[in-house]
Amino acid sequence: MDEQVLAAMVRWPNVPDVYGWLSLSSRGIWHLHPDGRGWDATDPPGTPITNPRFIAFINRNYAPDDAGGWYFQNGPQRVYVRLDTAPWIVRTTRDAQGGVQLLTHAQSGYGPVRRWFTDENGRLYAQAPQGAGLIDGRDMLDVADNLLPNADDPRYCASCEIPRILNFARKPVPR
Repeated sequence: MDEQVLAAMVRWPNVPDVYGWLSLSSRGIWHLHPDGRGWDATDPPGTPITNPRFIAFINRNYAPDDAGGWYFQNGPQRVYVRLDTAPWIVRTTRDAQGGVQLLTHAQSGYGPVRRWFTDENGRLYAQAPQGAGLIDGRDMLDVADNLLPNADDPRYCASCEIPRILNFARKPVPR
């Protein structure tokens, strides 16, 4: 996290958390819900955040809590995130030798992958030390061709069970 964010947390330790204002789409796009109703349903999608500096600030200050909820630490205040699919949206990139590597929507490395899962919608999820990730649909063939370790992977799991198995909350519960 940014130093100024950590300093604000010390200076104002009792700022209440907020819910319903921020979401992460299945494409790794941050959405703002100006009416604070982002918790009501997966619709409305909210307004995409497009400012690169603000996106980078969110990405640097994005973290999980002990209960599997993901939040953006905005100064002294936690802004909990509605996850449309998973905490990380993962894409492929190539290293200098042409090998496939995984990169999150926040432009950080992802892996090593411990386990792979697929759901009834054909989505591919990964379990890694950074947390649960959804492989971006545009990168699924690249992952399947280059990173799936054996014929036993991925393991099937109903989409409603993915958060429990991968230990995250799509809509964190206010504490």
